[in-house]
Amino acid sequence: MTTLEKFKLPSDGSGGLDIEDLKILAKAPFLENLTELVFLLNDYEGEAPYVNPEFLEPLTVLLHRCGINLKILKLSGAPSLQKYHDLIPNLERLSLVDCNLPEDVILPRSLEYLKLSGQLGSPTALGALLSSGTLPELKTLEMDLDDRRSYNDVEYINWAQCMQRMNLPSLEILNLPLCAGITSNDVFRIAEAAPNIPNLRNYSVFLMERDTIADPRLTSQFFSNAICHNLEILQLIGVVFDTDGFKHFVDNASNMPCLKTLYISATTERDIQSMAEAGARGAWPQLEVLEIDRSRQPLFDDEQNETRALIRYTDCQNYCRDLLEPIWPTIKLDIL
Repeated sequence: MTTLEKFKLPSDGSGGLDIEDLKILAKAPFLENLTELVFLLNDYEGEAPYVNPEFLEPLTVLLHRCGINLKILKLSGAPSLQKYHDLIPNLERLSLVDCNLPEDVILPRSLEYLKLSGQLGSPTALGALLSSGTLPELKTLEMDLDDRRSYNDVEYINWAQCMQRMNLPSLEILNLPLCAGITSNDVFRIAEAAPNIPNLRNYSVFLMERDTIADPRLTSQFFSNAICHNLEILQLIGVVFDTDGFKHFVDNASNMPCLKTLYISATTERDIQSMAEAGARGAWPQLEVLEIDRSRQPLFDDEQNETRALIRYTDCQNYCRDLLEPIWPTIKLDIL
């Protein structure tokens, strides 16, 4: 008889378990042999899936029975559960969607991949988790968090503290797609945590709100910091900084010798020219993919003249390509 090792239910909202379903699953005979488990809890009370505490007991029983063999867990709509590390101590990959994460949560130290999506239920849980030093093996962290709704109408996630106090010594990939509430300044504050994330290779951010221009002091600190020295991928999508900020990026090019993929915002022709000049001097020698976002640069001399706007945008693209492609002839270049 074949041993069941993977149990997956739809996690898109179409196949969630209610409380009785969960109790039945917690008694299933195959749990001890599972290496991968994926399911959604959907017994909602109000707007969020994590407010029903009745899920806690059967969920605890279920995970305890999975025990040491479980390596991959994707869970949506879980109630407040603190001691994941006691129940599933050898877990390697964990994805939590709309789960109530308590401030004193302890995740398995064996985790190599962690993805947090939706809402966490507590505005301070994230900062406490990332600064705790209890995830020494974590290599990949992805966070797609919706913080637009306040918790108790008082607090939001303090992204500044989360970035400054991050303590993940094995982290190689940090991916922040569409985290509401995070600002351009917060993105660069991660430099303060550099000693605690010495192995970072991929830093990718996609800001939802692009109205805040980063403080030049923070851009200077970031681009000159050791955190950039090993970066191979740097994507600052929606991250806005002024000409001084771009100058800090160019002036510290020698601090990014490993960079292969770059997405960055440029606001003037001089920014592009300074990048080409640095490249001619040998900056970013391994660069393979370059995407330049000039969307904040006004393209309309006359908002009523769309033809003129199109011509100016085309001229902008040609200007960038004429300057940059001779420096990196094999580069994949995209001007947005």
